[in-house]
Amino acid sequence: MPVQLNEPLSVMDAIYRRRSVRDYTPGRVSDDSIHMLLYAAVQAPTAMHEEPWAFAVIQDKKLLDRLSDHAKQQVWKDAQSAADPDLAKRYIKIIS
Repeated sequence: MPVQLNEPLSVMDAIYRRRSVRDYTPGRVSDDSIHMLLYAAVQAPTAMHEEPWAFAVIQDKKLLDRLSDHAKQQVWKDAQSAADPDLAKRYIKIIS
């Protein structure tokens, strides 16, 4: 299911245009979009062709919030037990 782009994107353009998005719309993502994105994701090269992928598609907002809260609690625990103070500061910055 290769995707046809309107214009080719150079590697450098892809690197510099990459953005993290944290402002999501409340709408659901279509199954076709999910399949297209997962297909693209597994095209990435892997060491020794191991293909160690695991994906979870979560569209239930309450479940997603619970998983997010749990992950943040785990990061907080890791930060508190980090022997390296700089690492602890980075962890705390991530979850605040």
